[in-house]
Amino acid sequence: MKLLIITQVIDTEHPVLGFFHRWVEEFAKHCKEVHVICLEAGKQSLPANVTVHSLGKEDYLWKRCDLKEEERRGRSFLEAQILKIKYTFRFYKYIWRLRKEYDQVFVHMNQEYVLLAGLIWKISGKPVEMWRNHYSGNWLTRLAGWLCQTVYYTSNASYTAAFSNSKQMPIGIDPELFKVQPVERRVDSLLYVGRIASSKRIHLILEALDEARINKPNLTLTIVGGVVDEAGALYKRQLEQIVSEKSLPVTFTGPVAWQQLPEIYSTHELCINLSPPGMFDKVIGEALLCGCDVVTTNLDLERVLGSRTLKTAEVKDLSKFFVSHEYNQDDVSLLKQVVTKEHSLPTLVEKVINRS
Repeated sequence: MKLLIITQVIDTEHPVLGFFHRWVEEFAKHCKEVHVICLEAGKQSLPANVTVHSLGKEDYLWKRCDLKEEERRGRSFLEAQILKIKYTFRFYKYIWRLRKEYDQVFVHMNQEYVLLAGLIWKISGKPVEMWRNHYSGNWLTRLAGWLCQTVYYTSNASYTAAFSNSKQMPIGIDPELFKVQPVERRVDSLLYVGRIASSKRIHLILEALDEARINKPNLTLTIVGGVVDEAGALYKRQLEQIVSEKSLPVTFTGPVAWQQLPEIYSTHELCINLSPPGMFDKVIGEALLCGCDVVTTNLDLERVLGSRTLKTAEVKDLSKFFVSHEYNQDDVSLLKQVVTKEHSLPTLVEKVINRS
């Protein structure tokens, strides 16, 4: 099989999407040839049968580093329009130039690429599979789904779960990377991993921490992740203000390289994930494979996690969980076995390749 993969970033050091580099490596094991079209390319070390074609966002980011903040704001709208045209032109150039070099298409996350080229692929008889797992969507999402042979999702609450051509998939955690590290796990240590955004409801974690420390004063929290837009930057400042006003023992590490996460998970007892339904966050599986217990409002693993799944993101319920939680390595090991069996990256890739 010759596969075309379309994704946002190929960069082992990207704090959010660095994991996808391993996905490409795993796909390469099953394919004669893999071409990757990405919006942005960075550090990579891929097999010889993989070729990466960037639309060039990394060049744009490099040039903007030299601009002052006021210059960036003044040029952003015009630049955005010009860049969209450039990226679109390059995208069409690649899919035309490579048209004889692939016989199947896998689009990761971004429906825009299916909307741009789905009809071309449909006419040329190239099956298109799209990975989209998010609670929101619209008529464009439905149109993109119609242009695909298969739409993959992980959460039952995903917008795409109701599509007639949709298929539920494992979350795709790499068991070779995410495993318990030889470091000391800190007692009463809480952890949040992910981008800083209001949809992640981190302020509720802070409020619950403040309440729980009345009965469990040694609790600490580490927040790992960065912001991706101005709204996120504003939200982070609000979080920092809460931490300051309440004198909470909270550490903001900022974004970290993807490869550093196993050690971070391995030094904490409890990872908190309050993503709304429809976003089966891979953080849940990563934490468990590294021996870190979890508590989440995501209901997709309720069968496995039991009382570790909260029905709602209520401060009092989360605070109560913090107080009553006692880390038990044996319990976490049992959960780890389930994740390894049902949600590993090799299992996911095999299902995509075999369309099973």
